[in-house]
Amino acid sequence: MGTAKQLLPWGDTTLIRHAARCALAVEVADVFVVVGAEREAVVKELTGLNVRIIYHSGYAGGLGSSLAAGATAVTGATPDGYTHVLVQLADQPAVTAPYLKVLLREAAVQDTLVATAYPGRPGVPAVFPARYVAELRALGGDAGAGKVLRAAGEAVHLIHPPFDLFDLDTPEDYRRHEGDS
Repeated sequence: MGTAKQLLPWGDTTLIRHAARCALAVEVADVFVVVGAEREAVVKELTGLNVRIIYHSGYAGGLGSSLAAGATAVTGATPDGYTHVLVQLADQPAVTAPYLKVLLREAAVQDTLVATAYPGRPGVPAVFPARYVAELRALGGDAGAGKVLRAAGEAVHLIHPPFDLFDLDTPEDYRRHEGDS
């Protein structure tokens, strides 16, 4: 992207604050935010939100290493246990709290991995039952949650979002969708 995309403007805020607000609106027990690049600016952007910050010094190691750091922190921060972990990315601003609630509800009913349906593959946002968190903790490099989802194969319950889902991975993506905010 050429810049810290989580700090890009989106609507009345930034991508990271938008994603955090969305997660908080789901009313889950805890919201964790993994930060790496531009740590101080990202943390400042989250001021006033009830989120737990996880600093991942090895963020340059790729998305998989950041997910692993988050999964490790979540398991360490919840000694009384948890049932599921929802993985959401800041560069998917079309994702809504009601959609995240659908994913969580389906995960509780199905008791399996629940993922967003993309053409030909499962992806995030996705909900991982606690029994899959060890696999998230083992991720590294650029291999993200999709690696765990693909390995689970038929065990993944797919949900088709009721909106056009997009990632903001390039300046062109951002310019194309900037008006969607």
